[in-house]
Amino acid sequence: MSTALKCPNPSCPYLFDPSTVPPGVVLACPRCGMRFTLGAPAAAAPPPAYHESAPTATFSGPAPGGYGAPPGYPGAPPGYPPPPPPHYSATQPSYPSAPPPGYGAQAGRPAAKPTNATFGDMTPDTAKADGEEGPRLPKRASKFQTQILVGVGILAMCCAGIAMWYKITHRHDNGGGSNGEIYKDKDRNFSLEPPPKPWVKDEATRSMLSSPYMYVFKREDPEAFMAFGAKDFAPSSPRPSQLDAALDQALDKLLEKDTRKKFPEEGDKTWMGQETRAYKFSGALKSGGNVEGDARAFAHKGVGYWFLSWTGEGDLYNSQKSAFADGRRRCKLLELRKDWKEKQSPTVPFKNNVVPYTILDAEGMWEEVNDEARVKAEDPKADKYLITTKDRKKKDHQEEAECVVLLLDGSGNPLADARAHVETEANKLAEIRGKTIFSEFTGEMQGDPPNTVDGNAEFALLKSTNERDPGHAWFYAISAIKVGDKTVAVVAKCEFKQRAAFDTKFVQLVKSLRGS
Repeated sequence: MSTALKCPNPSCPYLFDPSTVPPGVVLACPRCGMRFTLGAPAAAAPPPAYHESAPTATFSGPAPGGYGAPPGYPGAPPGYPPPPPPHYSATQPSYPSAPPPGYGAQAGRPAAKPTNATFGDMTPDTAKADGEEGPRLPKRASKFQTQILVGVGILAMCCAGIAMWYKITHRHDNGGGSNGEIYKDKDRNFSLEPPPKPWVKDEATRSMLSSPYMYVFKREDPEAFMAFGAKDFAPSSPRPSQLDAALDQALDKLLEKDTRKKFPEEGDKTWMGQETRAYKFSGALKSGGNVEGDARAFAHKGVGYWFLSWTGEGDLYNSQKSAFADGRRRCKLLELRKDWKEKQSPTVPFKNNVVPYTILDAEGMWEEVNDEARVKAEDPKADKYLITTKDRKKKDHQEEAECVVLLLDGSGNPLADARAHVETEANKLAEIRGKTIFSEFTGEMQGDPPNTVDGNAEFALLKSTNERDPGHAWFYAISAIKVGDKTVAVVAKCEFKQRAAFDTKFVQLVKSLRGS
């Protein structure tokens, strides 16, 4: 009975009948091309002179009459081995308990050593390399290549772990908050969990509101909106006027300006545990329809925060108040600035050593004009002329103010002499420009609280109005002290419509006047 043998290539399934092939023959597998020798080579007589190597069987076609060529035949007939006999079964054992008589024997020689190994005594050390006659084992990968593959696998696993961690800790999807995502902004020191559906992100409205508003959410039926904003002002904190300006600018974009009204906020005015500048508002949308809403803002460790919400007026607004409150509760401070301290502008002194006096700029807002002709053009008695600094990085209009330090010869009350001089200078060309009328200003201060500096000079606040042009009005802050035989007066002024930007700073400046 013939026994099927498998090609030595582990990945090749080809089977053939070894009973028709004597030991020592070099075979070439027709499927994978692997060359090998069957069994242990027999110690046979020297081969014919015309061929120094063992005959090679090639599998190119059916052999005529099978293997068994006469001595001297140059090689195996084409097509070896023949097809398996009909009685062959792939499940038969690879060898019988004993090899058939005469298997592996040569004339005059004992039979070859029986073996159950398909390739006899072949080992990785005795296997022949490509191009050499004899058995070959499949080429194995080097240890270095294996180490590279292991390293690549470890690196891939690390990258997958990092990606999973980032996805869990940095969830920034565009939908609502129903999937538990949280926006964390470490630079602005807060987090926001988006409101759940039916609220969704509204990029169109966010783009329209622009900075500092970062997230806007909208819902339908009824239509309602919530906007969240934040901006880092470090190393200083935003002033109240800056907080109010960001709210006003947003409402200017939303509402028809002449329809906008503000009302005191009722109830809780806190947000993220901080007291806010809060109010209710109403007005007509530029896109149509009347709305009501609430606005609030606060500053915390160098960052300004803003919240706006609006919906239809009346019952619609009342029905959404709880949703707006829930939206605010989803914001939290991260408390990443526990050691943060506000950096105040350095106090800048302006002084004269001949007539000794000093005034202090605690806001870093003034710069001195050194052109003597321009100084005297402002007032013949002027000793210094200061103007507000300009932020050249900003392209929009900035408020402007000016300050003059006067050296007067008055011998009476310093403040009264200073005020009389100011009124006289303002009416030099009254017949051409119209008469300017001065009155005491007793209204509330609108500006931000200034930085604190020492100073207790007596001062007065005035409003001037031109008889011919009532819109041409100015706001004045005046102080004066006696220094030797001179009266030193400080006069700061700006257009009355801009006083909210300067009134508290004017008071700080003129009160700092001292005679040293």
